[in-house]
Amino acid sequence: MQLIDLENDYYLVHFQDEGDFNKVLVGGPWVIFCQHLVVRPWSLDFSMSDNEVDAQVVWIRLPCLSESYYSNFLLRAISQAIGPMVKLDVHTSS
Repeated sequence: MQLIDLENDYYLVHFQDEGDFNKVLVGGPWVIFCQHLVVRPWSLDFSMSDNEVDAQVVWIRLPCLSESYYSNFLLRAISQAIGPMVKLDVHTSS
């Protein structure tokens, strides 16, 4: 892995191993020194001066939701209200 410090608080990480790349991309959320990291693959049209985020993968916790409400139907309904569900936690889905 190679880490390159870019301007405007951006970093470029080059992975040698595709498994490591995939783990970082989907394994979050990532927090370092109380700062949430936005992780996404490099794109050719990336601009460090345009730091507008038009979409973001977030981890949503529902700590006070009774277990009786944990159904795929309800969780998908919640995701439809806030955006598409990318991944359902293994503990939530079982």
